[in-house]
Amino acid sequence: MVQLRNAKKSPGELYSLALEIRSITVEKALFVVNDRIDVAIASGADGVQLKESSLSVQDTRKICGNSLLIGRSIHSIEGAIEAQNDGADFLLCGTVFKSETHEDIEPNGLGFLASLRGEIDIPIIAVGGITQSNVLDCIQSGAQGVAMIRAFSKSHDPEKVARSFYELLNK
Repeated sequence: MVQLRNAKKSPGELYSLALEIRSITVEKALFVVNDRIDVAIASGADGVQLKESSLSVQDTRKICGNSLLIGRSIHSIEGAIEAQNDGADFLLCGTVFKSETHEDIEPNGLGFLASLRGEIDIPIIAVGGITQSNVLDCIQSGAQGVAMIRAFSKSHDPEKVARSFYELLNK
């Protein structure tokens, strides 16, 4: 899954970027737009990822029906249960480890993922400080997938990083 996450671009710039990413990912990977339902629909994305402060999952469903997968970022078990009950298709759960992206947030840790697994039936994607040294711990603790930013953005060879994670996760 590829997620477009950029709050600094204008709607037009974001839409153009979304179209470019969609053309690359079509029939290869799911494409999700962060928090912009309009851009997700207009670009033909597969889904939208909602922040906790975004529209509710139910209100988003009113806008897009079943045409988009809806993910919800959560930071508590209560938030996860609410998102699942409201019809979210998957959850981005974090922050698991200390993260440069969210330096001010205290990590929830692997125990959080394990606790969620006992309460949640929809896919859990771990986020926050995911590296090659801890990715398998996330999966073993209950996540079905992981989300990463820094592993790719700080690399001179993102494709090599992606292949490395792919091989590690498919062992």
